[in-house]
Amino acid sequence: MLDYGRHDHGLFVYGIGDWSPPIASGHIQAATPPPADTDIAPLLTSWCQKWGYTP
Repeated sequence: MLDYGRHDHGLFVYGIGDWSPPIASGHIQAATPPPADTDIAPLLTSWCQKWGYTP
Protein backbone atom coordinates (compact mmCIF):
# COMPACT_ATOMS: atom_id res chain seq x y z
CA MET A 1 0.00 0.00 0.00
CA LEU A 2 2.85 2.38 0.66
CA ASP A 3 4.62 1.73 -2.63
CA TYR A 4 2.65 4.35 -4.55
CA GLY A 5 4.75 4.36 -7.73
CA ARG A 6 4.56 0.62 -8.27
CA HIS A 7 1.24 0.66 -10.19
CA ASP A 8 -0.05 2.94 -12.92
CA HIS A 9 -3.27 4.52 -11.68
CA GLY A 10 -3.97 6.36 -14.90
CA LEU A 11 -4.20 10.06 -15.56
CA PHE A 12 -5.44 12.55 -12.99
CA VAL A 13 -9.04 13.45 -13.79
CA TYR A 14 -9.69 17.12 -13.14
CA GLY A 15 -13.01 18.07 -11.56
CA ILE A 16 -13.65 14.91 -9.56
CA GLY A 17 -14.65 15.66 -5.98
CA ASP A 18 -16.18 18.62 -4.23
CA TRP A 19 -15.02 21.86 -5.86
CA SER A 20 -17.67 24.10 -4.31
CA PRO A 21 -16.46 27.58 -3.31
CA PRO A 22 -16.08 26.76 0.42
CA ILE A 23 -13.90 23.73 -0.34
CA ALA A 24 -11.95 25.38 -3.15
CA SER A 25 -11.15 28.38 -0.94
CA GLY A 26 -8.55 26.35 0.94
CA HIS A 27 -9.69 27.78 4.28
CA ILE A 28 -11.63 26.23 7.13
CA GLN A 29 -15.22 27.47 7.03
CA ALA A 30 -17.56 28.15 9.93
CA ALA A 31 -20.09 25.41 10.55
CA THR A 32 -23.57 25.82 9.13
CA PRO A 33 -25.93 26.55 12.02
CA PRO A 34 -28.48 23.84 12.78
CA PRO A 35 -32.10 24.36 11.76
CA ALA A 36 -34.58 25.83 14.20
CA ASP A 37 -36.54 23.25 16.18
CA THR A 38 -39.67 24.25 14.28
CA ASP A 39 -37.97 23.41 10.96
CA ILE A 40 -37.19 19.81 11.92
CA ALA A 41 -39.59 17.27 10.45
CA PRO A 42 -41.85 15.79 13.14
CA LEU A 43 -40.70 12.30 12.18
CA LEU A 44 -37.12 13.24 13.14
CA THR A 45 -37.83 15.19 16.33
CA SER A 46 -37.70 12.18 18.66
CA TRP A 47 -34.38 11.04 17.14
CA CYS A 48 -32.89 14.51 17.52
CA GLN A 49 -33.87 14.46 21.17
CA LYS A 50 -32.46 10.95 21.74
CA TRP A 51 -29.13 11.96 20.19
CA GLY A 52 -28.97 15.19 22.20
CA TYR A 53 -29.35 17.64 19.33
CA THR A 54 -32.49 19.26 20.71
CA PRO A 55 -33.74 19.73 24.26
